[in-house]
Amino acid sequence: MKNSMKAVLEQAVEFIIEQQKPDSSFTSQSSPTLHPFVSEKTYRTPFPTALILSALSEVCSSKFKKTRQRALSYLLKQESEWGSWNYWDHNSLEHKNQPYPDDLDDTFCALSALWETAPNQITGTRLAQATKLLIQTESAPGGPYRTWVVGKQAAEHWLDVDPVVNSNIARFLSTQGVNPLPLHSYIEKSLKQDKSTSPYYPNQYAFFWFTSRWYRGSLQSMLRRRLLRNSALSEPSSALPTALALAAYLQWGGTTTEVKKSQIYLLKKQKNGIWPAEGFCLDPAQKGQTYYAGSEVLTTAFCLDALQLYQNTLSKEIQTRRLTSIRSEVMKEVTQTLQSMKESKVAYETVLNKILRIENKTPILTLAEATCEAFGVSQAQIPDSLRIRLGAASTLGWLSYTILDDFLDGQGNRQALPVALVAHRAMVTLYEKVLPTGFVSTTLNTIDAANTWELAHCRFDSKAGVVQNNPNYKNLDQLADRSLGHLLTPLAVLKLSEKYEQAPELTAFFRNFLIARQLSDDALDWKTDLEAGHINSVASEMLKAKKFPLKKALSKLTTELEKSFEEKGKNTTTKLIGLHLKKARKSLNILEQQGSLKNPQVLITLLLPLEVMQVKLVREKQLADEFIKNF
Repeated sequence: MKNSMKAVLEQAVEFIIEQQKPDSSFTSQSSPTLHPFVSEKTYRTPFPTALILSALSEVCSSKFKKTRQRALSYLLKQESEWGSWNYWDHNSLEHKNQPYPDDLDDTFCALSALWETAPNQITGTRLAQATKLLIQTESAPGGPYRTWVVGKQAAEHWLDVDPVVNSNIARFLSTQGVNPLPLHSYIEKSLKQDKSTSPYYPNQYAFFWFTSRWYRGSLQSMLRRRLLRNSALSEPSSALPTALALAAYLQWGGTTTEVKKSQIYLLKKQKNGIWPAEGFCLDPAQKGQTYYAGSEVLTTAFCLDALQLYQNTLSKEIQTRRLTSIRSEVMKEVTQTLQSMKESKVAYETVLNKILRIENKTPILTLAEATCEAFGVSQAQIPDSLRIRLGAASTLGWLSYTILDDFLDGQGNRQALPVALVAHRAMVTLYEKVLPTGFVSTTLNTIDAANTWELAHCRFDSKAGVVQNNPNYKNLDQLADRSLGHLLTPLAVLKLSEKYEQAPELTAFFRNFLIARQLSDDALDWKTDLEAGHINSVASEMLKAKKFPLKKALSKLTTELEKSFEEKGKNTTTKLIGLHLKKARKSLNILEQQGSLKNPQVLITLLLPLEVMQVKLVREKQLADEFIKNF
């Protein structure tokens, strides 16, 4: 193909940047026919700007950053004092000569664009205003909702309930963790019965596109099949419907093999990264004539969204196949190591299954592969056979320490203990062949010392109801020390690829990551741990104000600490998690600046779930305070 996918996507971004107007908006053209689209009028409306921001929310181009910020600023200026948006730009002639009430379609598309572009803009005040709008327009408690922000006594044509509009409401609410059952049921019924007819959209493709960005219910498989049968994918003849259908299909878990023809079609329909204008939604009728709204820039944004999704999905499919193969080979190596432990097979397979579940979030079997990808290590430097052996070492280490941790918690399976010893010896043998002399034993001694300290200072008899003292976690290094085994495989990769001079900074990254992760776990588990006689780092922080020895019924103590956690402990823990995540990011920045870290996103992926949780905890209190103040 003449133009590569990458070149086309770059051209598309540049075109969109060029089309932004001086007031930071993107205008809309209006055509009396859907096909062909013949522009007769140009309108100023915030709707296409919100759509373009959402469609390009995953575009990482540095060139687009300024455009995105300008578009965001424009949208904010179009917000009413009640937190709603209108179809017309406030400064347009149409706003004065052909006024419309504010509506929930424009409003919730704008709110979704704000969330996807700058989540901090979704304040407690805006949530309170959005809630008031929903209460004002609900046709039934919990939805669905009427389109127009008008009173119940308004003329009947202003009181319609529309599936596409309600899908956009549900889309934004889902980003805030709110999923009203009546609204969800209304959307599912529309999907099941294929009833997505709307007076505001010429066909069902907008409904699919909007809904696919949030709906993850039981109908996804049926929706994928329906889309594959649809002419927009099976026999594409127009770029915009194909782009919307392709994006929806991929958002709902579709594979690229089924839609290769659609991707090729979209690439053929562009010229220099520009797709022709097509009608996306309806404009106000003129003298009884239906008009359709669209533009080159809007079609291009939707095509860019679909092609970017296709590319991302294809990359994930390739990566998944490779990681699946590596995991399979690692498990063969582990099984071979434990082949003499037949009597304990059931016990160790239970632990291995637990490790495989963790693998979905944190690489263990594939940790060597992930580190190689992050540091740009080639197959010539570390072949697959060695990556697999390092993956086996990592897995055997997790197996060994998971079994031993169960014993430390008083829940050990005696049948699994010999497996832990065999796995531990095999792990040491594998790592000592690679890492500097004495490093492995020093690391394992640190882990053992951390576990010994925890047993001596952090445990008490929960049945007796007496807490003798409060453990001093000091600077929290203790939390990293007990998980330092996680470092061995990444450092082995650095050693084998002759990048070991980066070991101190990579160690700093992992130490801060491990501390943040353990703090996060302790914030969730402090009550359960306390009831089991274990004072974790979060409980210890809350116990600092108590006098020891502490003689109090455990139930009464946990009730007091629950109050303390909500008032102060949650905020303190959140700040600590944020501090160590910031330090971990700093280490990655240093490694990237030094030129050794080629793909930082691999390691950033480890931090992201913790960062999301930390931000969520911070926002929860801020939003609650603002919401109460403004509702």
